[in-house]
Amino acid sequence: MSRLVSKLPALLLVSVMTAGMAALVPARRSEAADLIIKNDDVHKRWDLAIMGQALWWGGVGGTLRLGIPVAPKGFIPGINDQVKIELGFSFQHWWMRHNYCDPHWEWCTGGYDFHRFAFPVRLRWDFYILPVLTVYATVGVEFGFIPDHDIWDDRVYYYGLITFAGSAGVLVNFHERVSLRAEFAHSGFNLGIEFKL
Repeated sequence: MSRLVSKLPALLLVSVMTAGMAALVPARRSEAADLIIKNDDVHKRWDLAIMGQALWWGGVGGTLRLGIPVAPKGFIPGINDQVKIELGFSFQHWWMRHNYCDPHWEWCTGGYDFHRFAFPVRLRWDFYILPVLTVYATVGVEFGFIPDHDIWDDRVYYYGLITFAGSAGVLVNFHERVSLRAEFAHSGFNLGIEFKL
């Protein structure tokens, strides 16, 4: 199972590239392929994204993101960009199949599964290149907690954490309100659907 999970990012990337090329080829035969990066449009729609995650250290997860425009015309005059705040929720699960023993081999504990809940808060900067293609980058933090079951006293403890969150991604816009979204993030590779609200 761990070998399959380790290959997921490469397989997902190939799928995204194939879908992206399929969308771009017909566009190049029409005016839809015209560059729109210099249009300086105003973007006011909120968006909602649902993505699955292939985590770098052998795990899987899912994330839900809500994008709220804060600079509909972006930060750069004359460029078709937009800046928004992304709020979200993520659940991530890892398989930790290792044995841990004390230095004198007097006791050992079996491997265990590990998961966390996270609430990302990010600044996302979109650049509209073609009608079918948008690229973006995000930076921010994730507030989360990790439940841990202590086998000695049979209690569950919760550990809070704050981590850096960042990514670079692409949107393949199949429809005015529906896009395929793929991104390389600090925690793994994400792939899903984004809806314009």
